Amino acid sequence: MLTAGIKAPHFVLTDQHGHAVNLADFLGERVVLCFFDKYTDLACSFRDVFAEFKARGVVVLGITTDDVTANREFAYQHRLPFKLLADTNWAAITAYDVWKKKAAPNRQSWGVSRAIFVIDQEGIIRKVFEKPRAFACAQYVLSELKF
Repeated sequence: MLTAGIKAPHFVLTDQHGHAVNLADFLGERVVLCFFDKYTDLACSFRDVFAEFKARGVVVLGITTDDVTANREFAYQHRLPFKLLADTNWAAITAYDVWKKKAAPNRQSWGVSRAIFVIDQEGIIRKVFEKPRAFACAQYVLSELKF
């Protein structure tokens, strides 16, 4: 997993509306980049305090391995107000090193490890939250935005 203090890897992905989203377009803004494994409670925690992020001028972007159609349905179903990006080729997921082996009883599989990266106006990762808990996670991230 990437650490604080390094330049955030570049990506261009498609959002739930079919529009290309280039991370470089957000230089000059703070970005909270959330890698989801379709963990509904985590996505909804960001939905519930999204207005506070927006009021502070912080862009929230979610990334999943699902395609645009699945992301559109998920965003609509859960009323997500932020961009949900499809990373079906695992470009950003690989670059941010969140594709991990997951252990479950009697089996192992691979998947996205939930992670949140806080990126400053110059494109530098300032905070990393590994395996964040869902409830009140977004509120905690919001309280940690001090730059």
